[in-house]
Amino acid sequence: MWKKYNKSIKFFNKNNIEFFNKNNIELSQTINDNIYKKQYMLQIDKCIYLCKKAKLEVKEEYEVASEIYKKNLENILCIDINLINYRSTYELITAVSSIEENYKNAFGEFNILKFFLSSKKKHKINNIVKKTNIFKYLQKDISEIIGYDISKYFIDIYEIINTFKLINTEKTLETLQTTEDDIMAIKHYNKKYNNKILINHKSMDDYESIINTFNNIDFCTFDCKKSYDLLIKYIIICIKVLKIGGSSIFRIELINIDNKLLMYIKLLSQYFEDIYICRSGIDPLFNNTIYIVASDKIKIIKEKEYNNIIAHIKDNTIDIIKGSFHEKYLTGLIIRILRCIIKYTYALLYYYDNMNVFLNSVINLSTIRENLIKQYIKNINITEV
Repeated sequence: MWKKYNKSIKFFNKNNIEFFNKNNIELSQTINDNIYKKQYMLQIDKCIYLCKKAKLEVKEEYEVASEIYKKNLENILCIDINLINYRSTYELITAVSSIEENYKNAFGEFNILKFFLSSKKKHKINNIVKKTNIFKYLQKDISEIIGYDISKYFIDIYEIINTFKLINTEKTLETLQTTEDDIMAIKHYNKKYNNKILINHKSMDDYESIINTFNNIDFCTFDCKKSYDLLIKYIIICIKVLKIGGSSIFRIELINIDNKLLMYIKLLSQYFEDIYICRSGIDPLFNNTIYIVASDKIKIIKEKEYNNIIAHIKDNTIDIIKGSFHEKYLTGLIIRILRCIIKYTYALLYYYDNMNVFLNSVINLSTIRENLIKQYIKNINITEV
């Protein structure tokens, strides 16, 4: 049944060719196989139902495959809501000779699924996301604990800081942030461990002033969700102003995946001990926000290097460590986060066409939601200060 492509599958029609060409997507055999198999699982329940209604025999293997797939999706949201994160130095996940092919396949599948999802009814997608998202319950509980209202970004930044211990709470902290939510998260974390330590926040109003004035910042957070152009701008600021040992967090939106993103992460990696890519586990079904964490700055950028980066940003020819094993680790990092998003996107599509499985998943989630939230709050170690 999987050996031939079913012409009824909506991914492969003439109307989509323009989209694939525009987004530089090559429909390789691997991408076709992955999508076909998942599309098969999206439709298998309907096939079995129609066969049985017509009194046609259904092979047991298909019924078993359907039941296993359904059970997995009924419980996919009930496993863990903690931070999903991958570390650069541990992410050589495939043979070096095939990592470029794996990257292209993940890149292609991500963009095709994004396109396919956009063709669905928004109100139905939004209803699924709303009923499986536990953030509103988590927000209420954490706000009651700390005594004031908080946002999703507050929780994300606090969890990342706590997970990777990015802040030294034993000395005065020089920080640079682009959003108030990030500042609030840093203040709360610092107060929890040492309420007497002073935090000096620097403004992001003047790019030139920041670049030319500061060189002793301990910790930065940047909101780059609007574009990758913001990401490279903030990476340059980060490299220039952070002191040795400093760390930074970049929030970006995976609206599109292209080689710019990988190139910028590789550039960042040359100045830090570790690079992590993280995604919140609170709302996994429909969440394209990821965080790039640059931990422990290891070298100062030289003036010649800085000028070279500025000169080559526009033509995307920034000199990076091409061909090195470190580059392969970082490519593996992107592959892992893409596969994570792809997994949950398939789950969302399955819920869309199989409401009985979706309702069972909601019921399962509601029965253990309170325990998940309690465990999450315990893990991120957030308390009243």
